[in-house]
Amino acid sequence: MNSPDKMPCCMHPVTFPCVDDEHKSLLDLAGGISLPALRYALCRFQLRAEEMLELANADYAPVDPVRTIYNDKRFDMPGGFVLDYDMGKGQINGLEFCARVRRSSIRRITWSRHLPNEDALKAVNKGQLHGSVKKDARHSVQEVSKLIEQAIPAFFCQETGTFAKVGEQADSALKDPLFVKWFAELLRARDFSEHYLLDPAGTLMLAGPNKEIYGLRALTARQLDKEAEQAQKCGAPNYVAQSLKNHDAALCLPRPDQQQITPEIDWLKCMYPITETLSGGQQAYFLCHGANLLVVDTGKVFSVAQYREANPY
Repeated sequence: MNSPDKMPCCMHPVTFPCVDDEHKSLLDLAGGISLPALRYALCRFQLRAEEMLELANADYAPVDPVRTIYNDKRFDMPGGFVLDYDMGKGQINGLEFCARVRRSSIRRITWSRHLPNEDALKAVNKGQLHGSVKKDARHSVQEVSKLIEQAIPAFFCQETGTFAKVGEQADSALKDPLFVKWFAELLRARDFSEHYLLDPAGTLMLAGPNKEIYGLRALTARQLDKEAEQAQKCGAPNYVAQSLKNHDAALCLPRPDQQQITPEIDWLKCMYPITETLSGGQQAYFLCHGANLLVVDTGKVFSVAQYREANPY
């Protein structure tokens, strides 16, 4: 996930059912899915496929960079499925299930002993299948786990777009692999389970499993110079414009839903020193990040830790 075209603009944990009519197979999966996969996959283990189709084809609100953090149902959204092919007498098989999932972004993985290779290839070519693992293969559960780990970013890339696409349009840090690598390491180091791109310039809201809200701004020299001009036009004191021009500080607006510079800004409260600088190639990126950059009503946030406690699958 360290390349701009594989980093989604927004991402949060999603439901990832594992469906198999064999109880032992479900126990194997439940005990073998790795922690990196479980960071974003809220796994359910189900014996019947038909009841999961309703979940797959339900209507879910699109991811909104500002409002999704307040959506208590965001974790119910299915990001993908792991399915057995042969679900037993009277049930649809795994490929039939895949074909009936209407939302193309949902990732579908089969884990089966009996899936014909030719049928699997046809399903892949139709975009109905995104991975297939033989149950009897060595380390098959680990392979499923890797596919789940890859599936959730791929789901959100299709749902919300990628850093590469937005960064190219805005000519921002988002398109640079150097910044994306730094960002991915930040997510891992601080255990952030959600991130939301608030504007194409490079303002992000990050959230941890226990409502830890964190703000990040990544700006180029050109973007800082442009913000200095906008600040001057909006009546900012000279020290504000000069700090921006000197690349000593950046404006970090506290409201996630209002990232436009206006004359009403409390300039002193919105100025933050540049935390660090990334330099590579022909560009440098000036970063401000910390827990006090954005104001979020955490009392209205239902965290992933709370969700896991309420839904111990």
